[in-house]
Amino acid sequence: MTRFLSFMVLITWATMARSECIQFTFESGIGLYGNDSAMCSPFPIWNLGTYSSIEVETPHVKSTHFVEPNDRTSCFTSPKIQMENGGRLEINVFVDSVVGRDISLSVVASENVPNGVDSIVAVSNLPQSTTPGWHVLSANIVGSVAFEGYVNFIGHRSTGSHILIDAIRYIPPHVDVNDCVLYEDDETTPQPEATTPEADDVEECITFNFEENTEKLFDDNNYLCDGFVPWNIGNYANIGIESQNVGGEKFLIPNQQSSCTASFAFPMTPGGVIEANVFIDHTSNLDHIIILVKNLVSNGVDTVAGFQIFEPSRASFVTGWSVIRIPIANLIPFNGYLVFLGAAAEGSKVLVDSFRYIPPGTPADHESCAIY
Repeated sequence: MTRFLSFMVLITWATMARSECIQFTFESGIGLYGNDSAMCSPFPIWNLGTYSSIEVETPHVKSTHFVEPNDRTSCFTSPKIQMENGGRLEINVFVDSVVGRDISLSVVASENVPNGVDSIVAVSNLPQSTTPGWHVLSANIVGSVAFEGYVNFIGHRSTGSHILIDAIRYIPPHVDVNDCVLYEDDETTPQPEATTPEADDVEECITFNFEENTEKLFDDNNYLCDGFVPWNIGNYANIGIESQNVGGEKFLIPNQQSSCTASFAFPMTPGGVIEANVFIDHTSNLDHIIILVKNLVSNGVDTVAGFQIFEPSRASFVTGWSVIRIPIANLIPFNGYLVFLGAAAEGSKVLVDSFRYIPPGTPADHESCAIY
């Protein structure tokens, strides 16, 4: 049952020339938040607290309230708001751990899909290496051009530790961060700094192209592929398409019938991103590429940690080369794999050239992220 507190959350709308900035603080409570989303419903809601009751300095003189998870996994969901591809969420969060790794925070933004399955458009996790104090946790939106969405906040702390959220803001693309203020004046204590892992904590990317070892590393007999035919390996020299990379000669290509294959397993962390380089020049609106990110569950059913559908009927579709981006959504790091589904009508050109996994906090231009 949805648990609502008897307060109302303050929502400030600032109208910008090209879009709208949305800010949330908890000065009027947490009443508009709930925990009835599919992701939050199994967990209790976060608690409302005051800075006067704890030994944590407020980040702003006008801020007196915050929200904090219980000493077991807790979750709350924001009201639905308008978002755009390329926008950004910023969460002002305070952490103080009495025992290493006894706190966690995951932020998962979803696009509301009427009469369908909501799709994840952003994931961000508080790095375990985060030092005590105030930080800004960011999540970049990768979704439709414009859509209605919402945000789930999943957190945990041990007794005596703190993980507080003071304020949240959504910054649309093309809006300067300085035009999206949380409070009406500039009288603040030192502002939180953006949270980034230390250099030693940067994980290496995992990359794959289809130049070799595809037959050994991909499985056409995965249980999800029952009833499908396998994908094939194609060569650019035979289809009149120039590879995006000098060293690229081969690619993955589906049949006219629905095709399926599953990749090798590799470690993933929530907040990471899968990027797949794909090409579609369609003769049918039924041409498509679907990529599922699966969490490998021992002695159980593998769960979905992200997915993306790329087809001509989508507003974001463009003919030719595109990059499919899939934020990884899971509560904890896991071993997982990718499932590729696709079909190409006669005369269509549909292919996957390569893919890479970029861990959270790892720059996309890190040397380990180069596919070729």
